[in-house]
Amino acid sequence: MNVEKLLRLAKLTLPLPDSVTPRHHQTQDDVCTECGVISTWIITRCKNRCCELCRAREYQRTICKLSSLYVKPSHLSQLVLPARSVPLRKLRPSHIDNLRKDISKIRRQTWFKDVVTGGFYMLEIDVSETFWINLHAHLLLETVRSSRSRPIDIQKANESWYQLTRQTIQKPQGLSKYTTEDVQNILRYTAKQMRGASRIEILSQLQDYIDRQEIELAQHAETSLRRAYVKELKKDIHTAKRLEAYIMQVFNKAFSQEKRRCALFGNWRKRKIENKYKGYPTQQPQQHCRHCGAETPPKLVSLVKASSAAHRQAS
Repeated sequence: MNVEKLLRLAKLTLPLPDSVTPRHHQTQDDVCTECGVISTWIITRCKNRCCELCRAREYQRTICKLSSLYVKPSHLSQLVLPARSVPLRKLRPSHIDNLRKDISKIRRQTWFKDVVTGGFYMLEIDVSETFWINLHAHLLLETVRSSRSRPIDIQKANESWYQLTRQTIQKPQGLSKYTTEDVQNILRYTAKQMRGASRIEILSQLQDYIDRQEIELAQHAETSLRRAYVKELKKDIHTAKRLEAYIMQVFNKAFSQEKRRCALFGNWRKRKIENKYKGYPTQQPQQHCRHCGAETPPKLVSLVKASSAAHRQAS
């Protein structure tokens, strides 16, 4: 992906914000006097759905919930359901609602409900170089038969999905090996965008570009010989930050608090789920070290300033 080309196109076609205002989240560091380990806890989240620090708890909780379900690895299949592409500037929460409704419709159809006993879906957004949104859903399915026996009729699946969205789906994929490691890998892949900006390609590349340009800027003193070059560097960095903030703004509006990005369905919802995980609590942390068990470690409270791509947001 050519970032310079992206920036030129963005200035011509997108309503980029004039300024970038960082969101803040409050963290608390617990320092254990016994083992010396520093544990970071989120006290107040910044409510940015692209923030990796604030999304870590949600991601860890989802992975642990899915891992606690007893599922035969040989009966797992992955299915990707694409929605119709839309321009970035026209993405609305209604597009998210429509995709979720279409998923509910196919779950009630015979070709699906007769072979799928339960599963999990995760909605994802990819942004192309021309600023078109590829909205799609990753489905992790448990089937009544082994995935090698191809329990899902791909022809009926394609016909049903095409009638709903005018899009075709790829052939369902099973695991190559039936090991615990493979199951964990497919769980992480399915829920990957829940981790934040680093798993959204365009945001990840913009952040890498900003970091490189800022290093370049620091290496060149603003002398008379380099003044014009430094000025262009600053413009490029500012444009990249504006584009990054705009994409996050669209992303957050589409996936507002009322719009669920993922859900369990079928008998996966009915099974007992153990909610034991090591993540980032949103309230007061525990009164003992989660590594060595020592009680009441000393606490250092600090307000973390939003300084990375995962925390920037348009004003």
